[in-house]
Amino acid sequence: MTRSELMRHVQESCRESEEQLAALADNLAGGMVYQIDSGPDGTQRRLTYVSRGVETLHELTREDVGDNPLFIYQSIRPDYRQMVVDREEEAIRLMKRFYLEAPVILPSGRQAWRSFSAAPRRLSSGHVVWDAIELDITDRRKAQDEQASLEAQLAHSRKMESIGQLAGGIAHDFNNMLAVILGHAEMALGRLALERVDPESPVCRDLASIRTAAERSADLTRQLLAFARKQAVVPKVLDLNEAVSGTISTLGRLIGDAIELRWVPGIRVGNVLMDPGQVAQILVNLCVNSRDAMNGCGRILIETSAVEFSPEYCRLSPGYMPGRFLMISVSDTGCGIDGETMERMFEPFFTTKKVGKGTGLGLSTVHGIVRQSGGFIAVSSEPGCGATFRVYLPRCESPADELGFGISLGTGTANGQRILLVEDEPLIRDLARMMLESLGYHVSVAENPIEALKIVEEARGRFDLMLSDIVMPEMNGLELALNVRRINPDVRMLFMSGYTSDHVQIQEILNADAAFLPKPFSMEDLRLTIQRVLSS
Repeated sequence: MTRSELMRHVQESCRESEEQLAALADNLAGGMVYQIDSGPDGTQRRLTYVSRGVETLHELTREDVGDNPLFIYQSIRPDYRQMVVDREEEAIRLMKRFYLEAPVILPSGRQAWRSFSAAPRRLSSGHVVWDAIELDITDRRKAQDEQASLEAQLAHSRKMESIGQLAGGIAHDFNNMLAVILGHAEMALGRLALERVDPESPVCRDLASIRTAAERSADLTRQLLAFARKQAVVPKVLDLNEAVSGTISTLGRLIGDAIELRWVPGIRVGNVLMDPGQVAQILVNLCVNSRDAMNGCGRILIETSAVEFSPEYCRLSPGYMPGRFLMISVSDTGCGIDGETMERMFEPFFTTKKVGKGTGLGLSTVHGIVRQSGGFIAVSSEPGCGATFRVYLPRCESPADELGFGISLGTGTANGQRILLVEDEPLIRDLARMMLESLGYHVSVAENPIEALKIVEEARGRFDLMLSDIVMPEMNGLELALNVRRINPDVRMLFMSGYTSDHVQIQEILNADAAFLPKPFSMEDLRLTIQRVLSS
C-alpha cells in the first residue's frame, strides 16, 4: 500500500469514526453532546461540536448556534450562572469533571431543568477543551419536588396531629376542673342571693369574677377541642349561602363600622353537611383575623362558590383534595402574611399579635373544624398585599334540613323527680349532686356503673332520669344505659362528658338524637337540659 493510499485509508477511517460518534450523539435521547475550546487560559470559548439534541434541549438549530457557546450559558437562569462559573474554575484548577443541575429559560419562555456534566482536558497546544453532556431532567426534578412536597405535608400533618392530641388532652382535664370551679362559684352566688347579700359586696364580686374567668376558660377549651377535631357536633344539611347570610349582621357588629364588609354569594352554590354553629365559628374567626390584620380600616370580602378538583389538578397542587366542594372565601386588605408565619399560623397559641391581644386559637379552630368536616384550607398572601383564606367543604347532595329550635324549654322547676347520678370523678359527682338537689330533684349517687346497676335493680322503676358520664371504668355510659333500660325501660337518659377520648361515643349519642350535656356546664344549663329531656 502506497503512502497516499494509506493516508486515504486513515482519513476514511477517521471520517467513519466521526460519523459513528455523531450518530451516537445525535441519538442520545433527552440530551446533547457538545465540545468547547476555551483557549490556553480557559476564557476563549468556541463551540467546536454540538449534537442534534440542541434542537430539543434549547429550541435552536445547530446553524443558530454556530460556534458560539454563549447560548448555553445565557439560557441558564441568572441566579445559577455564578455557580456554573465557580464549578468550571475549580474543575480547571483540579483538572477533574464537574456535575451540576440548573434551571434554564428557553426561547419560548418555558423553564426546564438540565444536568451538565463536563470534563476539562488540556491539549498539547495548551488549549483547554471541555467535553460535555447536557441532559433533560425536568420530569425527574418535578417528581422530586412533588415527593418533597408530599413529605413536607406529611411531616406537617404529623406535627399538627401531635399538637392536636396534646391540646385535646389538656382540654379534657381543664374541662373537668372548670366544671368544678364554675359550679361551686354559681352555688355560692346562689346561696348568697338567698341570704340577700348585697350583689355589690366584695365576696359577691369576687365570686362573679371567678365565674366569668371560668366561663372564658371554658370557651378556650372549646376552641382547643375544635382544633383537635374532638368537638362534639350535630351535623345538618345546610344551604351554604343561607348559613353564611345568617352570620353577616353579627360579623358586621364584630368588625366595626370602620371596616367595609361585603358579602357576594355565589348562584345556587349548594349544601354542606355541618353543624350550623361551626359555619359561624369559621366566619367569625376568619373575619376577626382579617380585622386585626388591618390598621383600623379596610375591606373584608366574603364569597361562596361551587368548585370541583380533578386528581390531576390535585397532583400539581399540594394540599388540595379531589372531588366536589363548596368554597367560602374571606379576603382582606390587611398587612398580609409572610412565609414564616404562613407555615405556623394554624398551630394553637401561635400568634403575631401583641401580648393580651389574641389567644392564637382563632385559625387553629378553623383548621380543626374544616378538617373534621372532611375539607381543607388554601391560603394566598404576600406581605403588604392582604390575604385570602379559601375554605373548601365537601358538597352534600341531600336537601337542606329545616333548622328549628326543638322543644320549648320553659321556665318551670323540678317536681320531685328521681335522678340517678353516675360519675366516677368525686369533685364533679359532689358538685352535680348539690346542683340537682338545689333544683329540687331527689338524687341517688353511684360512683361507677356496677354500683349504678345495683341501685337500679333495688329501686325497680323509681327513677325518672339517669345522668351519667360517658367514659367510666368497667363499662362506658352507653353500655350502662342499655343495661339500665333492660331493668327500667322508661328511664330517660342524659349523658355528660368533657369530650376528647370519648369523642366517638359522643358522636354515636348525638347521631342517635340522645341527650348530651358538655362539661363544664352551669346550673342553668343543667336545669334547662333536664327539663327538655323529661318533657320530650
